[in-house]
Amino acid sequence: MPDQPKVSTVIERLRAAAAPTWKDQSWDGLQSGSLDAPVKGVAVAWAPTLDVLKQAVAHGSNLILTKDPNFWYEDETPRTSVDSSTSRVAEGMAAGSSKAVVIKTDLYAAKKKFIESNNLNIYRISENWYGKTSMASEGLLNALGWKASSSISAVAPYPEEKTAIVTLPAQPLLALSKSAKAKFACKSARLLGAPTAKIAKIAVHPGYLTIAAITEIAKVPNLDLILTGEACEWEAFVYAEDWINAGHGKGFLMLGLAVTSDAAASGVAAWVKKTLTGIPVESLHVGDPFQPVFAGRLRA
Repeated sequence: MPDQPKVSTVIERLRAAAAPTWKDQSWDGLQSGSLDAPVKGVAVAWAPTLDVLKQAVAHGSNLILTKDPNFWYEDETPRTSVDSSTSRVAEGMAAGSSKAVVIKTDLYAAKKKFIESNNLNIYRISENWYGKTSMASEGLLNALGWKASSSISAVAPYPEEKTAIVTLPAQPLLALSKSAKAKFACKSARLLGAPTAKIAKIAVHPGYLTIAAITEIAKVPNLDLILTGEACEWEAFVYAEDWINAGHGKGFLMLGLAVTSDAAASGVAAWVKKTLTGIPVESLHVGDPFQPVFAGRLRA
């Protein structure tokens, strides 16, 4: 059997393949484990949940590439600007939480023990999740079975994070939404717009939709629908409501961050597998964690 490459060697191969778009930021990098550890297999997942880590152990993968951090916070300097397109805020900081609070919890200790006892190496690639070929967007489109007619860079300063523009035969909003929901096997979807509105031109934005991104996406001429994972209900969600009510668009569909990010992870894993020849690579999914509670007759 050939020698197993170290974690550092695997990351250098990915960095070289992504050049010149690869970004090294303080909140990314090795979250747990060692850069000198030999890599038996690689798992790609948007969030290193305990269930995902158990899957990785069962499948023999000891290097996990993730978009989100291990322990539910980002150990970084909070933003000084309210413009989320140009600065970042540590997860949980808005609620007064911090690393010092999290590490005192029993759950932190249990998860840390599981990671260490199974010799897992977790490397965060949040700034490189989209890659120079926008593989996260490709994963989302592949799950939908759609092809992009064009794309835009809606998130400055990240030109590699693409929002795909898709044109389909016109169909009612509710019917299209039900079809998209079924393709992701998500348990619930959230929809704005008249159910019978005819939809043809769609913007597909992977993961989380910020207010900065939706203001760019909404500039696309004759756009009918924006499809995404999730949006903050007092930012991009309200912007979408006003965009529809002003007669500029017809619909806004949120399929859920988890299932759309799983699809994105599949796209990232395909790129990683192509880059890391000779090393087993798999995509691990979080799945839809929510149980829907329906109200009324309209069920998307």
